[in-house]
Amino acid sequence: MKFSHLLPFIGLARAVPAPNPSHPSIFDNPTIPIGDPAFLKDLPALSHVRRAAAAAQQTFLNVSYCDVTVNGEPGFYQSWKARNTQGRLYITEGIPSPGTKNGANIFDVYLQSGSLLSGGGITFTTNKYLLSLPYKLGPSNVDYATVRMSSDGYIASLVDYSNIDNPGANSPLIFTSEPNIGNGGVNYGPPTRYVAYESSRLLVKVGDKGVVDGFVQLTSVAGGSPRYAARITGYCMNGRTPVAV
Repeated sequence: MKFSHLLPFIGLARAVPAPNPSHPSIFDNPTIPIGDPAFLKDLPALSHVRRAAAAAQQTFLNVSYCDVTVNGEPGFYQSWKARNTQGRLYITEGIPSPGTKNGANIFDVYLQSGSLLSGGGITFTTNKYLLSLPYKLGPSNVDYATVRMSSDGYIASLVDYSNIDNPGANSPLIFTSEPNIGNGGVNYGPPTRYVAYESSRLLVKVGDKGVVDGFVQLTSVAGGSPRYAARITGYCMNGRTPVAV
């Protein structure tokens, strides 16, 4: 997908469409597999954490665990170096955030891809509550985005820092890009880390059998031009995860 092809989605995200009842919760879709994807099976401590949580009668929430490929798009005029990375995408039931200033989220989403030491590294979450995944949810609850459902079933997450001061110091939404520094041609600078500001967005859609697709667009200045963009593809499985106490 070329960057220009993302523009219809960008307009869709800016509109912040209302939830559409014709697209039920992904946790009610019987075609999406239930269980653990391969990357969770490589975490030997996870089963111990779940058994301990069950024995303590902790609360569990639905989580969709996704193995994803994040394919960078070069942007207009090859504005940055496009990188292809592997990542994890987590989608949860909307986390109640008492006192939030940007409204309740229909879902909450966490994307972690690549390494922040390298170009294409991304950490994007709609709530701090998700950053302990895959082992647990919580305990810190800080809402970093508005999340709505588009008319065609995309979960649209738009960065909104209404609930925190000084995002430059306090936001965990970070990405690394290698910008084109020009000098007479396509010459990329070193990996540079940025905070994702307002107008950054993540759109994902989980379809039948757990197939997921979407895109992420990231800016380093509120309302500014993109610093990085990528398409997301992969597969998801639904499961239950303990809530930290």
